[in-house]
Amino acid sequence: MSPEVFKELLHMNVVSPQAMSKEAMLHLRKAQGNVVFISSIAGVYGILTKVYVFIIKGFYFHLLGLSVGETLGGYCASKAALTHLAKAMALEEAPNGVRVNVISPGAIITDMFHTAVEAMTGQKMRYFLQYSNY
Repeated sequence: MSPEVFKELLHMNVVSPQAMSKEAMLHLRKAQGNVVFISSIAGVYGILTKVYVFIIKGFYFHLLGLSVGETLGGYCASKAALTHLAKAMALEEAPNGVRVNVISPGAIITDMFHTAVEAMTGQKMRYFLQYSNY
């Protein structure tokens, strides 16, 4: 993954959510509101796979300039950063009455998911099954 693509991932998955939250924070404090970030299980465990497995997000990765067969370490890192941003913001904003949470969904069982799983073999499959409820 090129440094430019990695920077774009960080911008989309960390910088933009943080900036939006900052803009809304005065209102959220007055309303005792909530911030909910959407991360990924990839930010918790990491994933041993390449772009071709992620059919459902193929267009997303194509827009970023990632090619078929490219690993997703940068994606995992950006989602981990978002998760930790949420934890830090939760501690910072708790005294102000603002709750900050993060949701880290895993795989969603669809036909596309089954196709992706079928593309995995050997060690990748064992690792995937170890960290999933599939």
